[in-house]
Amino acid sequence: MDTLQVIKALAHPARMDILNWLRDPETYFGDQEHPVAMGVCANQFQRSGLAQSTVSAHLSALTAAGLVTSRRVGQWIFYKRNEEAIATFLKQLTDDLQGNRKSVDRSGRGEVDNHTAAYSPGDDVLSKLG
Repeated sequence: MDTLQVIKALAHPARMDILNWLRDPETYFGDQEHPVAMGVCANQFQRSGLAQSTVSAHLSALTAAGLVTSRRVGQWIFYKRNEEAIATFLKQLTDDLQGNRKSVDRSGRGEVDNHTAAYSPGDDVLSKLG
């Protein structure tokens, strides 16, 4: 899992709203035509007041980061939270922030020790979470 990709996906408030709504789909989407056990139909997210194309871009970012899964049924796409991926991300982030995991040198030279790792652009993002 790419921790920085997940952090980027979580950086938008609408995406956080979508993840929160998907945590309890019966409360937020109980009135959808299909059972919420299938997931939440993409058109249900328009309740956010965002345009369909914007909602689609947010769902794509969450899917690419692995935070939600999608399933096509006929012409509809249904989305669910990926609880396993969310738990993995939280563990990786905790390990990274506590220095319990070796960092991968993004230059491709292999693993480096956390204390000697070169600065990477994601360092600013991680420092704001702590």
